[in-house]
Order: sequence, then C-alpha cells, then structure tokens
Amino acid sequence: MHSGMLIALGMMGLCFNGTALAASTSTAVLIDNLHSLERVWMTGKNVTALEEMKRTMIQLGDSGDERAKSVLKNYLKKTTSRRLEGPGGWAQVALAKCDAATFREVVAELSSEKPPRVQEDAFKKLELIGSHKAILVLGSKLNDDSAPVPPQAKAPLPSDEKSLDLVVSFPRSLLAAQALAGIIPERPTDTDPRFYKKTDVVKWRQWWKKNRFRFQ
Repeated sequence: MHSGMLIALGMMGLCFNGTALAASTSTAVLIDNLHSLERVWMTGKNVTALEEMKRTMIQLGDSGDERAKSVLKNYLKKTTSRRLEGPGGWAQVALAKCDAATFREVVAELSSEKPPRVQEDAFKKLELIGSHKAILVLGSKLNDDSAPVPPQAKAPLPSDEKSLDLVVSFPRSLLAAQALAGIIPERPTDTDPRFYKKTDVVKWRQWWKKNRFRFQ
C-alpha cells in the first residue's frame, strides 16, 4: 500500500476517534454540570439552577449516551415526584428520549386512572420528548373529547364562542392539539395554541388524517 494512502487512512482514524472523544467529553461535561447544578438546587431551591438542570437533562437525553442514561436513571431513583415543576419530571422526559421503558411510563400517565394533573403533565411531557413515537401517541388522542377529570366533573369540548379559560379541565383532544403545536412546524391553524377552540382541534384532526403516515 502506498505511503500516501496509509497517511490518509491514519488521518481518517484520527478523525473518527476525535469525534468519539469529543462526544464522550461533551457527555462528561454535561454530567459534571448536572451534579453541580443539583447541589445548588438542593441547598436553596434556586430557580435559575433548576432551569439549567432542565436544559442539561434534556441535552443528556438527546445524546443517547449510555453514561447519560445511567445518570438520569439514578437521578429518578432519588425522587418520587414526576411533576414538571421539579427536576424529577424533566429527568423522566430526558430519559424517555432514549429509553423505551421510560417512554412507556410517560404514555401510561395518560391513563384515566391517573390523577387529572398527572394526565395533563403527560401531554406536555410528550411534547417535550417530541419524537415520532410521541407524535403518534398525541395524534391518537385528537378524537378523544373527554377531559382528564373524575367522571362527575368532566367538561365537554367548548363551543367556538366559549373561552377555554372557563372550563375546569381541557379535553384530551385539545391537550393533544396543543402539544402537537409545540412539535410540528407546519401547524394547520394560525391560532395561538393557548387559545385553541373546537375548530382548531378539527383542523388538527384533518391534518393528522393526511400526515399520520409520516410518523409510522
């Protein structure tokens, strides 16, 4: 083999190894940052530290690195809360991005057997996960106009004239449409997702019927 080819192959090896090393170093830095931020959060519930923890966790989940998964799993073992107000919910979201079992846990939170707030949080978690699997789950909820509240308190889907602010809990179809709006760039409606009404949900149903195949 010519010496020029040997040099070229050697340089290619260096490039590949360098890329792997950079990814490894990046994950290590993120893990160190998370531990530092956790100490700050635990000492004084610092809001800024919490926001940085959220971002760092999501970056770890996006990396798919086995060490990142291990750190996120260990973090979840230390807290019982899965609410998005605290780091537990965000650790769950981050891990669900790269761990099938944790993703199934999030989907299970949509069950009508769960408390209403847990169900509502689950829609937001799926939005944050943002994967094709998450989109498929959300799309399957667009025809469900029931609300995640006890049967005696269920609220019907508001008419076009009624503000959604007036109901106790939003219908699942609307929560799904709002979550999809946070993932899909080409929204079928120009309405601000915070103010979605029945007509907006209908547009999302029509969009889903035409675009479902893209995510299967």
